[in-house]
Formats: sequence, C-alpha cells, structure tokens
Amino acid sequence: MKICIYIPTASFFVGGGETVPLTQARYLADIGYNVRVAVLRVNRESDYFQDFKTKYPYIEYDYLESPIPDIENNNLDHKLGQLLYLKLNSQAYEYFKMQNFNLVLTHYSAAAISVPNSIPQILYLHGVPENSEPQSRAACEIAGRLVAVSQSVADGWKKLISPDLDITVIRNGIDENVFKPDPDITKDIDILYIGRLIEIKGVQFLIQAVKTLTTQTEYAQVRVEISGDGPYKAKLQELVSELHLESQVHLGGYIVNSLLPNLYHRSHLAVFPSYAKEGVLTTLLEAAASGCCLISSDCCGMKEFIVDDQNGLLFPPQNSGRLAQCLRRAFSDSLLQNRLGMAARQEVLKNWTWNKSISKLDQLIKQFSV
Repeated sequence: MKICIYIPTASFFVGGGETVPLTQARYLADIGYNVRVAVLRVNRESDYFQDFKTKYPYIEYDYLESPIPDIENNNLDHKLGQLLYLKLNSQAYEYFKMQNFNLVLTHYSAAAISVPNSIPQILYLHGVPENSEPQSRAACEIAGRLVAVSQSVADGWKKLISPDLDITVIRNGIDENVFKPDPDITKDIDILYIGRLIEIKGVQFLIQAVKTLTTQTEYAQVRVEISGDGPYKAKLQELVSELHLESQVHLGGYIVNSLLPNLYHRSHLAVFPSYAKEGVLTTLLEAAASGCCLISSDCCGMKEFIVDDQNGLLFPPQNSGRLAQCLRRAFSDSLLQNRLGMAARQEVLKNWTWNKSISKLDQLIKQFSV
C-alpha cells in the first residue's frame, strides 16, 4: 500500500504537528507500508529534520517548491500556515494525482482540500481552531476519516463544526526507550518548561508563579529553565526583567532534539501551563516517560493523561496562584515528586507508546484496503 504523509512544514519547522507525522512515517514503514513524506524544499532545513533523515534513511521524501520565498526565516503562525497551504493547493493537487497514492495522511485542516476526492484521506486533528473557518468545515467534508489526537480535541471539533462528526481518537505516542529515567544524572534544574513560546502556552503564568514562590526564603534561588522559541519570547523576557527574576529564570531558546532527554533527566519538575487549543502535549509525554514530576493546567488534553495527585498535579488554567501552590507542594515533598514521576512513567508504558498508537492507526488504514 502506497501512503503519502503530507506535511510541508516538516522540513523547516519543529512542533508537534511536524514531529508526530515524521514519527508516523517511521513506524508505518517499519511495519511494511510504502511511505513517502511530502515536504517543502527550503534553503535551510531544521536540525531535527536533518537528524531524522540521517537516522531513518529508508524513509523517502518528495519535495514541493515553496510558494513563499524564505519561509523558513518567517514566523510560522496560524495565519502564515493557512496562506502556505492555500498557495500550495494546485501544486499539491497535481502531485497527488501523479503519484497514485492509495492513501494520504494530512495533519492540518487546510491541507485536506489539496487532496483529490478520488484518493482516500485521513485527516489528523492536533488541536482545536478558535472559530469555525470555512476551510475547517470543507476539510471535514473532504476527508474520508477524521482522527483526533485526544478526546478533548475530538469534542472541540464536534462543538465547533457538528456533533455528528465521526472522529476516531488515536493518541500520540512516545518512544519509551529514548525517553526514560536516568538516576545517574544530577538534577540541577528545579522547574522546566519546553515548548513554543506563544501566548496560549501560558508561560507568563509560570513566571508569575515563580515570583510568588521566590518571596519565601527557601525558594529564593529556585532555578527555572524555559526552553523554546516563538513570537512571545520578547514579552516573556520583559516580564522576567519586570519581576526581577533574571537570576532565577533562564530563557534558553530552541533545544535540538538530541539534547532533550538530558534536559528532562536534569529537571525535578516539568510544568505545562497551556490554557487553550491543545491536545496532549508531546513534551508532556516526553517528560512523563523520563520520570519527571508533572505539573499542568487542568485544560484541554492534559487532563486525559494526568490524574491529579496520582501521576501529576493539576491547577486551574491562567491561575498563577494555584500553580505556585503546586510548585511549593512538590518542592517540599521529595517522596511526592518520586511517586508522581514513577506513576507518570507507568502511564506512558500502559497507554501512550508509539507501538500502541501505530497499531490503532494500522487497523484504521486496513479499512481502506479491503
């Protein structure tokens, strides 16, 4: 069976919407599918993409010409992403017709309209749009099957488009052999955040919570590592300066994938303060598999993984006061940290590995070949 994974941005941008499709390509190829990944040809590919191609040379790629010059040097937000897919529409449509694919997997609603109706399509829904855009409705009508990465994402689309939407939930997975505890590495980071620096990620509330925490002498020297990049970084840096937290909070920028396991190993707590649109964060799963103590907003898909006080701590979204309470509780109880971290790892092994995710996707794909 010849499958195309259509994710143009994967050659230059690194986010869950790009790393998940690439990982799918790897696992689907491993179980015998003929997989090709369609991406943009750019002047500067991301380190992640280059590393992925080196590690898995058996994955094949088709390169589409970018309709937006130097797109890899632009801030790829939702608006630019929509424009990119719109401008790619005719080129992608002709590409699909020529390749004779048996199935196309798309990972962005705007991508779905580029696939000819004659080719079966599975559209992955990674998050929930802010409003019901015409292209979102069109994508749901065009795609042969809709897959959501969490129940909250599925519910969000049904609320937005129609309660009658037929959506299969297939959770993203994590490689439990790459992300695993390492007790030999010293934990020198108190609080870790990894992810895009955009407003809905809620990092501003983490910084405010840290300010509250540091008013107590025993937490005055707490070390916070914020790893990631994005358009909100300058405002976060301003907030750090305004609150006089320069010696506690470090905005370290983008971290290459190969360094992520070590970063988790060095961290006592991993915090996820998002407050809108998210599924279950890949970084949350990575931290959980690594045995970190998780603290997350009680929002979106995160509560599908975390059960409060069983494998992590939850706080109301956009509530820095309650987040500070969770941080204080975790810091004051090392046994609690260890218990929650081990329980998070066990939850990954039970329900969130890539083998389990791909097995469900494989069953769905087989429905197109009968």
